[in-house]
Amino acid sequence: MKRSGFMLAASCIIALAALPSPAQNKTPLKVMSREAIKASVVRAQSKHERLIVKFNNGSSVSGTVWLQSDESFSVQEDHGIFGLGESVSVWFSDVKSVEGRNPFVKGVKTLGTVSLTAVLVPVAIPTCVISGLFHRPVLCPCSSGSLH
Repeated sequence: MKRSGFMLAASCIIALAALPSPAQNKTPLKVMSREAIKASVVRAQSKHERLIVKFNNGSSVSGTVWLQSDESFSVQEDHGIFGLGESVSVWFSDVKSVEGRNPFVKGVKTLGTVSLTAVLVPVAIPTCVISGLFHRPVLCPCSSGSLH
């Protein structure tokens, strides 16, 4: 009995190992035409949407896009606290594809920012008030250090 259970478990493991993994089922990303890329950039610019730009060399950049000329567009990376990253100029010939950002991600980030603000403001304001009540300022930063 023990031997047949072991053989059944071993057979299942071997059968599962022979199946292709989900990563192998992914279809390779299609190369978009220049006109399709330009249309996506114009649409995203008019709706103030973010795009993920994938380059021919395999790298990618995401952010707000705007058309510069018939040959290029710019991507303003929206990373960091204030969403002000560097601006990257991109040639259409260097782009493999563009895709829209998932709106769910933006909603989660907004919810996180609102939650953090809702927690920090009630803690920070009383802390600053209490700190001001019990501590005297050392010297005014604009004074020369002497007390007159």
